[in-house]
Amino acid sequence: MYIVSDLLNLGCIVDHYSSSLHQHQFLDLFTRSFYFSITTLFSVGYGDLTPFGISKGIAIIESLIGYVLPYAIVINYILYNPKFFRKNSHK
Repeated sequence: MYIVSDLLNLGCIVDHYSSSLHQHQFLDLFTRSFYFSITTLFSVGYGDLTPFGISKGIAIIESLIGYVLPYAIVINYILYNPKFFRKNSHK
């Protein structure tokens, strides 16, 4: 989604440690978007990349998914495997 928003000029992700010429290469756009997406999903980011435009909204949604997903997996496991807790509580 970050690549599409950048190609449509709706929002971009700026790398503060690379040159402007380097950031206009498609390979850098792909790797920068992938790196930013992973760090946003699994942490709060490192601060070396900054989203602009619609990419900010995408990053907010992705970070919320990253916070909710582990809890959803645990709750899903508890709801669909209640026998696991019954077996272990009688030991």
